[in-house]
Amino acid sequence: MFKNLKTRTKLFVVFSFTVVLTIAAVGRLVYQTAKDNLYKQTVNYLNFLSETAKTGVVSFLEGAKQRAVDFSSDGFIRTSLKQIMQGDQKAILDLSAHLRDNKQSLDPSIYNINVVDLNGKVVASVAADEIGTSLLEYEEKDYILQAQKLSYGRAVLSDVIKLGRLKDKISIAAFAPLTDKDTGEILGVIINYIQAASLSDFISSFRDSSIAGVYLVDSKNLMITEPLDFQKHLALRQIVDNKLTRDCKIRTSGSVAYQNYKGVEVFGVSACLNNGWTLIAEASVAESLKGALDIRRIAGYAALLIFLEIMFLIYFIFRDILKQKEVEQMKTDFISFASHQLRTPLTIIKWNTEMLINGDAGELTPDQKQRMFKIELGEKRMACLINSLLNISRLESNRLKIEPKPTDVLLLISSTISELVPYANAKNCHIKFNKPSRQLPLINLDPVLLKQVILNLLGNSINYSKPKKSLVEVTLKQVGRYFQIDVADDGIGIPAAAQNKIFQKFFRADNATKADANGIGLGLYITKLIVETSGGKIWFESAEEKGAKFHIVMPISGMSKKSGGKEFSK
Repeated sequence: MFKNLKTRTKLFVVFSFTVVLTIAAVGRLVYQTAKDNLYKQTVNYLNFLSETAKTGVVSFLEGAKQRAVDFSSDGFIRTSLKQIMQGDQKAILDLSAHLRDNKQSLDPSIYNINVVDLNGKVVASVAADEIGTSLLEYEEKDYILQAQKLSYGRAVLSDVIKLGRLKDKISIAAFAPLTDKDTGEILGVIINYIQAASLSDFISSFRDSSIAGVYLVDSKNLMITEPLDFQKHLALRQIVDNKLTRDCKIRTSGSVAYQNYKGVEVFGVSACLNNGWTLIAEASVAESLKGALDIRRIAGYAALLIFLEIMFLIYFIFRDILKQKEVEQMKTDFISFASHQLRTPLTIIKWNTEMLINGDAGELTPDQKQRMFKIELGEKRMACLINSLLNISRLESNRLKIEPKPTDVLLLISSTISELVPYANAKNCHIKFNKPSRQLPLINLDPVLLKQVILNLLGNSINYSKPKKSLVEVTLKQVGRYFQIDVADDGIGIPAAAQNKIFQKFFRADNATKADANGIGLGLYITKLIVETSGGKIWFESAEEKGAKFHIVMPISGMSKKSGGKEFSK
C-alpha cells in the first residue's frame, strides 16, 4: 500500500514518523535522567539522615547508661542500701524519697527508679508499690544478673521491653551495680526506667513531608519506635523483616527499594547499631519520583502539542495552500525542574560534630579527629554563607535592625585590628594604623555594622596579600562633616576588566579565585549595602599586582535608628 502513495505523501509519513520517534526518545531520556537523579538524591539524603539519626540514638543510649552510672556513685544511695540490708526500715523511706526528689527530677524521661538487693528484690523505689517485688520473676531478670557481674562505674542497657506488671509500659532500663564504698563488694543494682516514647520523640524529629518514616527495629525484628505516630501502639508488636534488617544481622548497612510493613513502595536505607538494632530511614517511591513523573507527563503533553503543530505546518506546506508566508519562529519554553532541595539542620551537624570531637561518644583516633575538624570547618563555612545570605536579604528588603549608639570609631578600629593581628601574622602581613591628627567625636552609629565593614575590607586585604612580607595600612581621618576610613594594601590588586563588577553579588575576580578558592563573593557586596544604608559612600583604586585602596566616607551625624527588623547575623 505504501508503494501506491504519492512521493509527497510518502515524505510526509516518513517525516511524521521520524518526528514522533525523536520526541518519544528525548522524552524518555529526560524522564529516565530525572528519575535516576532523584533516586540518587533520595538515597544520599536517606544515608545522611540514617547516619545522623544513628549518632543521635547512640548518644541517647549512652547518656542513659551514663546516668545510671552517675546514680550508682551516689554515696547516700550506697550507704542507705547497706543500712536496709542490715534491717533499717527508715532507710527504705529515706532512700525512696532521695530517688524521687534528687534523682528522678534530673531527667524527665526517667519515670521510675528501683534499687534491688542481690536477690533481685526491690528495697527502695520511686514507685511505692514496687517495693518488695522480686524482679527476678520479671523482664528485668537477665539484666540484673548481668549488672551484678559488672565492675563499679559500668552499666548495662536493656532492649526496649514491655513491663507487664506496669500495664505493658514500653520502656528502656539502665542497670548499674551498687558497691560498698569501703570493700568494693556488690550490694545490689540501681535501675533507671526510661520511657521509650522519649526515644521515639527524638527519632520523629528526623522526618519531613517527603519521608515515609525513620524508625528502629530490635534484634528480634520487632519495631521499637513507630515512624509517624508512637501512639499507634506498633512498638514491640509490628514485625519488620526485610533485606535491611537481615543485612544488619551480618553487620552490613545498605539501601534497597521494597514494600514496607504498611504495604507502601519505599526506598529504604539502614544504619546498624552495635546492640543489634537496625535504624531504617524510608522515603515513599511515589513521593520521591513525583518530580520525574511530572516531567514525563509535561513532556508528553509538550510532545503532543509540538507534534500537532508540526503536522499542521507540514500539511499546509505540502498542500501548497500557504505560499511564501512568513512563519514566525516559535519560541521554546524551557521547562526547568527544580529538584527538592535537601537541607540539613546545621544545629544537628554542629551538635554531633562537637559531641564526637569532645569524645562523648567514645575516644576518636587522631585521623578521625582530623576528619571531624574538617566537617566542623565545612559546617562553619556553610553557616557563614547562610548568615551572609540572610544579611543580604535583610539589607536589600530594608528589614535590618539598626541600633546606633555613641561610638569611638578609633577605638572600634583598633580593637578590630587587634582581633585580626594573629591571622595577619600567619599570612606574613603587617597592619599599620594611621590615626587622625585630632580626636574624632563620639559618633552615633551601629558598632556591629561598622565593625563588619572594617572586618570585610581588612580581611580581603590580608587574604589577597602576596606571599612575601606585605603591609596593610588603615587610615582614619575627618573630612568636613564626614569621617573617612581608607584600607590600602600591596597585594594582588583588582584587574581592570573586573573593577566594574567588584561590588556585584557573588562576583570574584579570576586572580582572587586563584589566590583563595574558599571565598563566596559576598563580602564587598554586603559592605557596600551597609555603607550606603548608613548614608555613606564607598569606592576604590586598584591595579593588578599593585594592590588596592578602598575608601569609605560616612556622616559624622551618624546612622538613623531602625527598629522592628532583624539583627545582623554574625
